[in-house]
Amino acid sequence: MKAIPEIIVKQKEYFKSGKTKSVAFRISILKALKKELEANEQAVFNALKLDFKKSEFETYLSEYSMVMSQLNLVIKNLKNGQNHNAYLAACSYFRQAVLFTKNLMVAF
Repeated sequence: MKAIPEIIVKQKEYFKSGKTKSVAFRISILKALKKELEANEQAVFNALKLDFKKSEFETYLSEYSMVMSQLNLVIKNLKNGQNHNAYLAACSYFRQAVLFTKNLMVAF
């Protein structure tokens, strides 16, 4: 197993390479994340039940569906967001506004 500092250095090098700036790359990674979440939906429910005593209904309503809707929104609008300075995500985070810019996501 690699040491965490070594992994961090490699991740920083990968980010600096510019490969992550491509819209197609970002969309493919987000789609892969969505696919993994869908494939492991029950494992997510089980983990949140074990860690936080949340029922499947509560987990779906307060965690899983929000993450999936945000992923769908970002995948759908990523190309448009690259052409503008910023755009706001859906307000599913009640006390939080999420701002997407060309290179990062900022929550405030």
